[in-house]
Amino acid sequence: MLIRTLEVQEIQSFIDFFRHIIQNFPYLTTEAKESEIHLFTGKYIREKLKKDPFSFIIALDEKNTLLGFCINTFEYGIVFIDHIFLSEMVPKGKGIGTQLMEKCIAFASIRNAHKIWASIHPNNTISQFFFKKNGFNTVCILKKHWYKIDFIMVEKFL
Repeated sequence: MLIRTLEVQEIQSFIDFFRHIIQNFPYLTTEAKESEIHLFTGKYIREKLKKDPFSFIIALDEKNTLLGFCINTFEYGIVFIDHIFLSEMVPKGKGIGTQLMEKCIAFASIRNAHKIWASIHPNNTISQFFFKKNGFNTVCILKKHWYKIDFIMVEKFL
């Protein structure tokens, strides 16, 4: 398995994978799903990669099949994890999500970030466990935040 940054020539296959993941994610409303799919266009991804080549981290198997990704944004000395997902075909407990997180943390350090934070849907207990296992602490619960959905905010200081 390989964990690395997304390359420009992979953008369209990434978009197809991203759309599939978002459309099948049970914790977002239809409005939120449509908004995320509309945002992550080829142009947007190219611009984001040009500004920050560490913003899209992907996991590939030995056949270069996309298994998962971590999209993150670096601003003001802080990394925000926009999305971290694995394909539903990837068996849980294989460490792929942890490897994506480790690479995100390594890239955050390269960028001199002092903290990483993320938001989790309160019913997404798998993600809550994942972030806790990776050293994140709960900061607060934001009621009716993005798209009027409640989110748990978590952070990890580097």
